[in-house]
Amino acid sequence: LMQTQDLSYVISKRTTERRKLEKLRSKLHLISSTEKPVNKHTIFVDSDGEKKDFNFAQHFDTHPSLLGRSYNRPRLADLKSGKYSASLDPEKMAEVKRETLKAYKELEQRIGREEQLGVLQRKMELKAMMRGGRNKPEKLLKEETKDSPAVYVWAKERKK
Repeated sequence: LMQTQDLSYVISKRTTERRKLEKLRSKLHLISSTEKPVNKHTIFVDSDGEKKDFNFAQHFDTHPSLLGRSYNRPRLADLKSGKYSASLDPEKMAEVKRETLKAYKELEQRIGREEQLGVLQRKMELKAMMRGGRNKPEKLLKEETKDSPAVYVWAKERKK
């Protein structure tokens, strides 16, 4: 009885962890993730002289400090109107960056925790199958490790 309760506890914890993970992912959108492919913005110019003298801030109509962002790049007119006045405050931007990094760190920890619970669940399910008595595996293919349960070959059993 205790083993089945443990398994159901692990399953419920994994489910809640997965829900929290999805909620956090939807909140973060992985905007500043370094793992995503870098988008290319191709700008066509007529000559090499134009290419050398090209001003990206003027072309995108934004502040030069915001050129590194491929997302949420406000125009100069919006910045002058005061619509994004708080976004250029260096202290505020540093605080937002800290909060974002903290949220990504939490996301990474939750992903790891959910994977650990998944491995633990598979190990417990395998132990429950082994306890069954008549249903024994033929041979062991792969030993149990910290990151994965053992892999067995089971006898083929005809369903009646």
